[in-house]
Amino acid sequence: MAKFLNLFSLSLIFTCTFCYANEPTQVFLDGDKIHYQGGLAKEANEMVFEIFKKNTSKIKWLAIKSVGGEVNLGLDLAEFINKNSLNVEVTEYCLSSCANYVFPAAHEKRITNHALIGFHGGTSGMAAGVAEFIKTLPESEREATQKHFDEYGEKTLAREADFFQKLGVNPNITTLGQSDKYKKYEDAGS
Repeated sequence: MAKFLNLFSLSLIFTCTFCYANEPTQVFLDGDKIHYQGGLAKEANEMVFEIFKKNTSKIKWLAIKSVGGEVNLGLDLAEFINKNSLNVEVTEYCLSSCANYVFPAAHEKRITNHALIGFHGGTSGMAAGVAEFIKTLPESEREATQKHFDEYGEKTLAREADFFQKLGVNPNITTLGQSDKYKKYEDAGS
């Protein structure tokens, strides 16, 4: 049964990611909440910043439903949330960079019934995937691609480490569920 649930949960995460990845992100104000629905995007983050600036005394919450997005976009939104003492409510799901950064950044957190929070990867968890990806490239593209990922990874990894240190959160939160020491629980109870 546990194996089935793990596979079901994993398929649900991937299904949500692919179903909603191409939908435009919506940002709007409703009462004391800014609603953020969709993948993390620069334009959507900027809308949040602008709405907050115009309604600073009114806004207490960011209600989010997101498959996540690029790490730095998640960190941009998370740092803004933390700096402005906003609270976060997960309405349906908060995956990837949303879970890794936006969710922990909030002072107060709410998770609606049946909401899903899916931590995964982070910058520290990208190395193995990047190495495998680069192996699939033509030989002529490997060196330049590796250099690009090394530069991106170095800067982003340092930013991620500073962020988690400031929050007092263990950065392993992004990869803990995928560590080998928990593999034995995948088959538990089946």
